Amino acid sequence: MAGAMHCLVLPACGGSLGGLWLGESPLLRPSGPEDWGSGDATRLAGFPLVPFSNRIAGARFDWQGKAITLPRNQPGESHALHGLGWQRPWQVMAQAPSRAVLELTHEGGADWPWPFVARQEIVLTPDALVLTLSARNLTAQAVPLAIGHHPYFARAGATLQMTAAQVWLADPNNLPDHAVPPADALDFSQPAPVADRAVDNCYVGVNWPVQIGWPDRDHGLRLTASTELPCAVVYSSAANNAFCVEPVSHLSNALNLPQASPAMPVIAPGATFACTITMQVAPG
Repeated sequence: MAGAMHCLVLPACGGSLGGLWLGESPLLRPSGPEDWGSGDATRLAGFPLVPFSNRIAGARFDWQGKAITLPRNQPGESHALHGLGWQRPWQVMAQAPSRAVLELTHEGGADWPWPFVARQEIVLTPDALVLTLSARNLTAQAVPLAIGHHPYFARAGATLQMTAAQVWLADPNNLPDHAVPPADALDFSQPAPVADRAVDNCYVGVNWPVQIGWPDRDHGLRLTASTELPCAVVYSSAANNAFCVEPVSHLSNALNLPQASPAMPVIAPGATFACTITMQVAPG
C-alpha cells in the first residue's frame, strides 16, 4: 500500500496480481477470493509472461537445427501459450508495505528446454504501480528468452488511445499473418471504445505511453513500457469482461517466423533481459 493505492500480489498463483485499486476504484479488472484460490492466473488482474509471450504455433519451433516441442498448456489451445511463469508458484524474496520481490527458477525441461531465473520487483507509489521485470539465462549458450506482462483492464465503457507503426492481422489460427498500418477498427490513435471492437492483435512500434480511460471515472491510466518492450498485444473479451494491453518484446509466434520483427530476444550465457512497466493514474 502507498497512500490510496493498494495492490494484491499472489506469488503462489503464477506470480500474479490479484488486483490494483485507487481507494475503492479498481484500476485492473477486479477479482475475488474465488479467483485468487482457483490456481488459474487468467481469472486474475495480471500475470508475467516468461520466457515468451502470446502463442508459439503448434507448440513447436526449430532452434539451431533442433526441433523443440512444448506442451499445449491451455485447454482448447493448439499452441503453447504465454510461457510457463503464469502456471508456476513464485518465491517471495522480499516484501514491505509498498514493495515485493518475487523469483522463479526454472531448471529446464519439457515445457522449456533452457534454465533461467525470472524476477519481478513490484513497487507501489501513491499514484503508480511499477513493475521491474527480468529473466537471466542460466545456460552456457545464447538462447531465446524474454519477459513481459499480461494485465487485464475492466472492459465496460473503457477507451484506449494508442499509436503504433503497424498491427499484425491474424490468420484463422489466431497467428500473425501480415502487418499493415493500423486502420478502421484496429486504429486507436484517437480515444476509442474497446467493447464494440473485435481485436486480438499484436501491435509493433508502439509509442508509449498508452492511455486507458473510463467515462464514469475522474481518472484513467497511463501505461508506459521501457524500450525493451516495443510491442503490445491488444485483446478484448466480452466473456471475461476485460481487455488487455500487454507490453511485450517480440511479435507473437516470432520463433516460427524467420523474418519476424521484432524478433524474439536471444540472450547470451549469464546475461539478463530486463524491462520496466509503469501503470500510472492519470486524469480522466
